[in-house]
Amino acid sequence: MSEISATREDQRDVRPQGGEADVSLPFTPESKSPGDRAVAHLQQHATASLLQLIFECRSRQLSGELSATNAAAYLSGLLIGEDVFGALRLYATPTAPIAIIGTPQLTQLYATACATCGIQAQQIDGAQASLAGLTVFYLQRNG
Repeated sequence: MSEISATREDQRDVRPQGGEADVSLPFTPESKSPGDRAVAHLQQHATASLLQLIFECRSRQLSGELSATNAAAYLSGLLIGEDVFGALRLYATPTAPIAIIGTPQLTQLYATACATCGIQAQQIDGAQASLAGLTVFYLQRNG
């Protein structure tokens, strides 16, 4: 698939540059997860649009290079990577660790994408955080 330069003039591209990322497919058990590889693919193809990368994933699935399960994980990685990169385009790069709240699996993917951009992240289990908050609320209301 050819790479087309399609960056927006009004937004800086914050995807990390450098180092060749290994994004060869199909994925093997000893390789990085499909989500991690998607973030690496975003780095390597910083000028490609998210839509181009989604269609590339679909093409690889249709050609048999990528299973349905790995395609889902890869697409999730693309979206998470783009979410982090998009936030960096809109906001200043944080100087302190950021909190990521959610399921352990999801917060790990976001933490990996943040680390790729040099951002430290603290992962917080969403269920535990909710329970802790509700407990504090209950104790304040009911002594």
